Amino acid sequence: MKIKTEDLEVTKRKVRIYIKLFINNGEYENISDDMVAADNTEDIVDKVMYEKFIKDVDDVITDEKKKEIIYQRFGIGGDSPKLLDELSEQFGVTSDMIRQIVAKTLRNLRMSDKIKKYAK
Repeated sequence: MKIKTEDLEVTKRKVRIYIKLFINNGEYENISDDMVAADNTEDIVDKVMYEKFIKDVDDVITDEKKKEIIYQRFGIGGDSPKLLDELSEQFGVTSDMIRQIVAKTLRNLRMSDKIKKYAK
């Protein structure tokens, strides 16, 4: 299957929007996986790029607890994003501790070369 340059550019823009919302100072919008995930063969590149991004996030966030907090906070994996209070109850720490974990982890992601390449 040959991919047109125009299609690849559209895909890159979609993924960049998702990533910028994901790592933009901890602010996000409720974006469903459908925005980037493939529903048909025309969207295969979107799905591959999204999965590559998630794999790179996994590689950068090595601590499983932090990874779980980030995934749940931003609704990665199909679930709805969770509030700080919900996460604090689940993990048995204060909401402020969850906020600090999210902020520090997002900072580390923004500084990572693996993630920077998506924001270009």
